Amino acid sequence: MGWREFLGIQPKGLAAAAVSSRRGQFDSDELRRADRRSSEAWDIYRLVGEVHYSVQQQARLVGRLNWFMSVNGSDPNADLTDQVFRAAFGSPAEIRDLQVMAAIHLQVPGGYLLARVGGPGGKWEVLPNPPDTKTKKKLDRSDIVVKVENKDPRDPESRLDSPVLASLDIARELLLARGQARAMARSRTAQLNTLIYPLEGAGADPK
Repeated sequence: MGWREFLGIQPKGLAAAAVSSRRGQFDSDELRRADRRSSEAWDIYRLVGEVHYSVQQQARLVGRLNWFMSVNGSDPNADLTDQVFRAAFGSPAEIRDLQVMAAIHLQVPGGYLLARVGGPGGKWEVLPNPPDTKTKKKLDRSDIVVKVENKDPRDPESRLDSPVLASLDIARELLLARGQARAMARSRTAQLNTLIYPLEGAGADPK
């Protein structure tokens, strides 16, 4: 199944880090709405330090976690888990990078695509979802794509959920306040307590 057909999957009630497996009709309008929210979330993540620091800190903590597998209800030993993950994703350092990137994507836009680019022996990458033009080119070169989503509990059909998406309103206010403070700091008329208005309609004594 190609990645374009894969992205047509519309899962229901998925928690974070679950893999979708149900086919459905691809909704381009929904993708555009999600893309706008995702783009704004990334902008907020980059511009608002109060958001950026907390997301980065959480992602680094996730990168320190160890993985455990469960096979048919039984838990293999730690050595076998380590061997499986090394075989699938490469060295421990690469696994850690994937963990950090996955945590960032779950916290910012609420989802991501885990893709193996370059076929067997290729490199695994965490890619944004919805995919942009650059991402689509990588997906065209991938043979395995896993879609990971954290659904909004109030609107699981069409929206993703994340700490950044949940704080968009507050973050917008922070950006507006910051822009207003910057404008006032650079305004010479504001610093001089000077009011400028047009001469027309100023009254009998315009001075």
